Amino acid sequence: MTPENSGFYTVDADKLHTSRKPFHLQRRFPQQQSLTTLETAELKREAFLQERREKLHQKFQQVQSVVRQVKARREHRKISILKSLETAELNRRTQMEERRMASKNLVERAKVIASQNIRRHQAEQERLRARLESRLKASEARRLCLQDLRTSKMASRRKQPLKEESFGPTSKTKGVSKQSPKISVKTCPETGHTKKQVGWSSLLKAYQSLGLPALTSQVDFNELGRILHQSRVVTVTSKMLSIALSLADKDSRRRARILLTAYMMLMCPREILQDRNGSEEQILLTSAKDVLVQFEIWMAAHGPHAGQVERRVFAESWTRYRSLFEAWKKRDQKKLVEDMITYYLELSNVKRSLEEHDVEGVGAQLEKQLEQVKAKIVQVGGPASLERLNNLESKKGTQEEVKQDKEEDKAPVYKPDLSTIFGPFSNIPNERLAHELIVSPDFKLQHKEITPLEQHVKTIATKAFFDKLENELDNGDTSSLPGLLADVRERLLGLSPLDGDLRETILEIMDIELIQQQAANNTLDVSKYIQTIIDAIAQLCAPVRDEAIAAIREGSQPIVQIQQLLELLDFMALDLANFKLAAIRPHLVEIGVEYEQDFFAKTISNNPEMPITNIWLCKAFHRLHDISSQRNPENVQPHLNRPSHKAVIEDAFVALVTASDTINSETVPETLLWDADRLTGYQNDIQALVIVACLLMLAKNFGSPADPPQLATTLFELLKDHTTTIDNLSLEIQRGLDEKRKPLVRSMVDKTLSHTDTIYLLLTRRVATIIRSYLNSPQTLTPAAAASQGLEHVFQPLTEVCANLYRLATHHRKVYGSWYDTIISEEEATISSTRVD
Repeated sequence: MTPENSGFYTVDADKLHTSRKPFHLQRRFPQQQSLTTLETAELKREAFLQERREKLHQKFQQVQSVVRQVKARREHRKISILKSLETAELNRRTQMEERRMASKNLVERAKVIASQNIRRHQAEQERLRARLESRLKASEARRLCLQDLRTSKMASRRKQPLKEESFGPTSKTKGVSKQSPKISVKTCPETGHTKKQVGWSSLLKAYQSLGLPALTSQVDFNELGRILHQSRVVTVTSKMLSIALSLADKDSRRRARILLTAYMMLMCPREILQDRNGSEEQILLTSAKDVLVQFEIWMAAHGPHAGQVERRVFAESWTRYRSLFEAWKKRDQKKLVEDMITYYLELSNVKRSLEEHDVEGVGAQLEKQLEQVKAKIVQVGGPASLERLNNLESKKGTQEEVKQDKEEDKAPVYKPDLSTIFGPFSNIPNERLAHELIVSPDFKLQHKEITPLEQHVKTIATKAFFDKLENELDNGDTSSLPGLLADVRERLLGLSPLDGDLRETILEIMDIELIQQQAANNTLDVSKYIQTIIDAIAQLCAPVRDEAIAAIREGSQPIVQIQQLLELLDFMALDLANFKLAAIRPHLVEIGVEYEQDFFAKTISNNPEMPITNIWLCKAFHRLHDISSQRNPENVQPHLNRPSHKAVIEDAFVALVTASDTINSETVPETLLWDADRLTGYQNDIQALVIVACLLMLAKNFGSPADPPQLATTLFELLKDHTTTIDNLSLEIQRGLDEKRKPLVRSMVDKTLSHTDTIYLLLTRRVATIIRSYLNSPQTLTPAAAASQGLEHVFQPLTEVCANLYRLATHHRKVYGSWYDTIISEEEATISSTRVD
């Protein structure tokens, strides 16, 4: 403490404050003397260093352990890859061996078929050669006969007037000179159309003037029918045929029509014969051709002293042809009657269903159709067919009455069970199937798609089953066949008509109890039943399956034939289902709207709110309302500027399919849930045609020499391929351009195909405008309208998209119009109340 001049004392606090603590706390913490010495510091330092060494050593050990683990994993991975490669190589060799064996089997089968064709061709050539030799012999006999005639007699016969020839049963030709085999084709008027007698020369000229086509020519079915149905053709042909057969009765015109039908069979077999590749039909065609050839030979050789051999040959050909024709006609008539009876029964079912559903305005029309079909059945099949139809109706009515008696007292509800019609292929609900039938005219049932793994498992299981069956047959064990044949029989019965000889034949021949007894006694003839199944399928299947049936028939291995028959029966069941689908579609269209409304009402009964549909329609309403407000800023008569409900629905559909966001089942409106995949397809089609239109515009700007229609076709094909890249599209645009401009084209294509590009958005809006106009009036879409929007080269796909969307939007407007109108009306009311407030 030192005094200062001011009279105050100053204290040096730093010397007193040794602990650097406040003075009032310093007394509480007395200072202690440091006890640390140099030895202690060294010990601490050594301990610290030792601890650091131990930690570093532990870290090193951890690093070494991780390195060993990585090496072990790499080694294990390497071993796994080597094993995978070995397995892949083994699989590859196995597959190559299987393919080699399959190729070998195909080659062997091709050799067998080739040898069969060679033998068939040789037999045909031998037959033709024998027939040519017989014709040469007949010509030689005629020549020798003519040489024996005296010249004076021939001269006197020429001077005599031609006598007319009678068409009576005992008439003979007299005084007519022999016609040359080379017949003149000069046209002359017919002189004997209304006379009872006519000269051979005039009759022959009249026949030549009919204009019947040559056997080797190709004539349209309608044109040929017009020629052969003329009364003059039938009359002249009947007279010629009466001379050839020495017959003249009331049946002559019918014989003429039978002969003229041979022309129809030979030149138009597809329209005349149901199965032109069948064995019986082939025999009939061969006989028809033979009778026409012999008829022409007889006409060329007919004379007073010649033509008897030819007439006899023709008479034999005619007898054979007529018997085959009558048998074929009877079969065809029976088949036609069965088809009409089946159609009548199905139509009556539809009528009964409509009556139960109280659908008005359709019953009278269906009743008229039923009467027409019944009259046609009587006309074609006679009273016996009508009796069979009445029996079937009575049986069906009895079955329905028994079924109704067993049911509880419930009110009948119309709900056709389509799954019973389409069998196992209808894996979707009845309502969904009816919706598809109405919206998609070309809808067809198809086999369920399976994954490659499922297909692989199915193939292995099928092969194992048939290998086991083949081994059992090789060992004489046929115990597994009765069950398999029973399954085949049930499938055939499901495909065959309810009433017909074929069904009775199948039940009679394929008697399961008899088959089981034969299998137990080892007397089962597998080939016999396989041929029965093939014959039955040949009568039931569509013409498109004829080649498959012929291939199965030529097979020699029973197990392979059975496997192929089972596969063919699956396809036939699908064909029958699609046929019934096409038959019932016109009737479903009439009741489909009410049918779908009832189902949708039941579906949303527990949860009537449809949030996605509300948002979807409200957005469309606000878009149109904003446009209307912009056009009427003064708000003059606002009630007249409100968008119509129809316009709102159309705009909603257009906005949905032209949006850049992908449509899926989670974001689609509730009313369009069944059409999510369909709308996705429309969306892809619209994007594809917009892309093509953009690229065509780009190619035109770069001066590409490519033809726009051809380039558009190529671009559409590329877009259908999922592997197509922007480089592929750029190469098509770059064709014929300079090398310097190609990089620029590549960058422009990449830029144009972006959904945010100006050109892409512009063309999308143009497409949306065209679709919106089409939904309002389909007549607005014309080539000129598309050209004005720069879419002339995508007119065809644009028309298809518009037509499909129009069909879908129209159906939805009919079905869900009441729900749509309610949502739009509520939104209108909300906007009106907001404006008043």
